[in-house]
Amino acid sequence: MIFEDAFTEKQSEIISMFLEVIGDNVDTIYVFIQSDEWSAMETCAFGVKGSILGNLEAGISDKDILEIFDVIEDEIIPELEDICKEYDMPMPQEFRYVYNVASGAFDSNYRYGEELSALEDYNSGIEAQKWIDSFKV
Repeated sequence: MIFEDAFTEKQSEIISMFLEVIGDNVDTIYVFIQSDEWSAMETCAFGVKGSILGNLEAGISDKDILEIFDVIEDEIIPELEDICKEYDMPMPQEFRYVYNVASGAFDSNYRYGEELSALEDYNSGIEAQKWIDSFKV
């Protein structure tokens, strides 16, 4: 297996967990993850009929979302770190995923430590909200 395959396979697990809990009305899944040696933060939003909604508005329970976030933080991020180490690749500290439920199209963007440390007063919560707001029409 090559790096891209291993890395993509692990990220697919994140989307799969969301697909298990979303209803038929969700068109798009937005996932923002920030993780470094000091902290981790995950947030998500959902596209429903042209609107960007939080999980409760989209009909997804806090319990389901928190369980997904726990798996991401406790299992998937460490496994992604292991994959990066195995292939001698840098580990992103920020992940931004957009998944189109109908088409299966997956878009991912990453930011790395150097980029994040260059941002003055970086705050992952503010960055996440700005990113999600960028999809609102």
